[in-house]
Amino acid sequence: MAYTINKTDGTVVATVQDGALDTTTTLQLIGRNYQSYGEPFNENLVKLLENSSSSTAPSAPIKGELWYDSTNTALKIYDGSNFVEVSVRNSATTPTVGLTTGTLWNDTTNDQLFMYDGAAFDLIGPIFKTGDGKSGWLVDVEDLSGGGTANVLSLYQDGTRVAILTKTARTLDATPTGFGSAELAKGITFYEDTDSTTFRLHGTAQNALELGGRAASVFLQNDVNQTTSGTFGVLNNTGLTVGAASDATMSVTDSNFIITQNNADQPIIFKINQGSTVTSALTITGTADVSMPGNLSCQSVTETSSIVYKENVNPINNALDKLIQLTGVTYDRINGKNKNEAGLIAEEVYPVIPNVVSKNEQGNPEGINYSKLTAYLIEAVKTLKQEVDQLKAKQE
Repeated sequence: MAYTINKTDGTVVATVQDGALDTTTTLQLIGRNYQSYGEPFNENLVKLLENSSSSTAPSAPIKGELWYDSTNTALKIYDGSNFVEVSVRNSATTPTVGLTTGTLWNDTTNDQLFMYDGAAFDLIGPIFKTGDGKSGWLVDVEDLSGGGTANVLSLYQDGTRVAILTKTARTLDATPTGFGSAELAKGITFYEDTDSTTFRLHGTAQNALELGGRAASVFLQNDVNQTTSGTFGVLNNTGLTVGAASDATMSVTDSNFIITQNNADQPIIFKINQGSTVTSALTITGTADVSMPGNLSCQSVTETSSIVYKENVNPINNALDKLIQLTGVTYDRINGKNKNEAGLIAEEVYPVIPNVVSKNEQGNPEGINYSKLTAYLIEAVKTLKQEVDQLKAKQE
């Protein structure tokens, strides 16, 4: 009668006929009354002992079967689809063959454990190499003065303990190597380097009792009214107020930087040092006019001209007659800045077209709004066009 061979879960592996030797699996299954069964039986025991050690995987494995890959010196288990490595590779160099995701490698040179992620080996730990000494945060057990022990967190760098962290003040039985005292305050205590000016905490501190050896109380605060003879930054939108009577402010509104003259009808003046002489470069008057002694360079100038800003709108009469009374001239600036400029003389323009001439504080003509002359030029061209059309009509 044939044998029915079952797996642990009850599924049938094979049915072995009487007098037959079944090779469905890696192990040879012996049927009833098989002659010379001793040899396959003993070979099965050897395969179990050596985990089918070979350079090639078993050809008919079943799930859970072990195989020792003699080429890569690795023990593997069959997961139903592939043989997956379950042992740790011990090697001084990175393994390159027979790798599967999850393969572990013990770097015997640096005493570090790595795991293969399918593309490269990722370090599991420790984070430092044996030859470099301990690095990183490690838990140390310290003997306490008066008996007992306590855990502290130590920061190491290449074998040197450079800081100790404790949540409770401790008095140790002995001073740690490199530290100045056996007393550990709550928080982080740094070791004392031979050059105390180089080993320190760099960065921004949340709070400090002293700064540069001076008490925190002597420094300016940004949320109360104080004065100083030094320079400082104001980190709020209200900004800075200057002048004995709060004459001006610098502030920020909606990301706009604002300079405000708080005295009614008074100017804001920007000055520069020109040739060691402090002189006004730009003045914003109390009526919001802008004047400057130098040249203005810009890509374009746009003036508001909508009807919504205007009233008493009237046509310009006799524009051509007025323009021909003006005299264009070339000239040099007395201050020597500009040579051979072209333009008009304000004093000559004012009696003819006074509404394009500005006056100084003494009431004398000083400037000409040349863009406003465009309106007169347009009307003058219209007049010329009309006269030309009349002449053409007579000739026809």
